[in-house]
Amino acid sequence: MHDDYVLLVAGVPGTGKSTLSRLLSSELGCTVYETSELAISLGVAGSDPTGRYTSVLSPEGVEIVARALVNASKRGCVIASTVYPESLLDFMQSSTLAVVLLRLDPRILERRLEGRGWPRPKVLENVVAEALNYYHEALWDHRHYVFEVDTTGRSPLETLHIILDLLCKWKPGFRVDWLKDESLVELVSSWLGELDLHNNWLPERGSVE
Repeated sequence: MHDDYVLLVAGVPGTGKSTLSRLLSSELGCTVYETSELAISLGVAGSDPTGRYTSVLSPEGVEIVARALVNASKRGCVIASTVYPESLLDFMQSSTLAVVLLRLDPRILERRLEGRGWPRPKVLENVVAEALNYYHEALWDHRHYVFEVDTTGRSPLETLHIILDLLCKWKPGFRVDWLKDESLVELVSSWLGELDLHNNWLPERGSVE
């Protein structure tokens, strides 16, 4: 590995991006950035008009965040935790060494997000995205440097060792497909039906990720 690179750690909320980013930073000697926090510090994060307790970025805002990460990598390697790697890659592909894509069994993810006190529709949106393998399509054009890791039942340190092994041996690829589990397919159908009941939901204002 050269010194001036960006390593994106991606996945839906609750898959362990922040923890693994810190562990990778310690192991590789890189600086860690949370892209959502970076966007706020750069003044490019706006309020979601749907009221979904989250921040949104315009294409211009994504580019500003991407350029900031690239500039930071010129001073040494960068680990960036993000939920929208495909958007960042439009502006920083040549500076990105790899994308580490973290996955988690959607049933466990549901409980984890509920534990954060999130509104039920927001939990459902993220759980369905995970169950339907959203990032496979979003990152397909970059699959030759996407390293997908199932974190289910593994400690952060165990996951770290798997990631480092895959990177060192350079074994990219998509390795998870939740839809192979027929029982989960039925559950996804029920989640989609429940989510449809919350169409156009507007939760009370609050400060949730």
